[in-house]
Amino acid sequence: LPNLTVRGLMCVAKEGSSEEQLRQQFGKMQQLLADLNAAGVAADVLSMGMSADMDIAVECGATHVRVGSAVFGRRDYG
Repeated sequence: LPNLTVRGLMCVAKEGSSEEQLRQQFGKMQQLLADLNAAGVAADVLSMGMSADMDIAVECGATHVRVGSAVFGRRDYG
């Protein structure tokens, strides 16, 4: 699509993942972004992680993290 520019990738880690599993999932995304760049796509965004796992996501190269519950508190689904 000529009017669409890919800026990067986004993921949400599997719920209930251990720290090691988070590192594997986020590391895979970091590798996929590198693969995109190697293929000629000028991607500079890696959006991954949320409030509970943001430290690991940033360590693994996240440029954007979703932190809604850290800012607004947990949602009340009751």
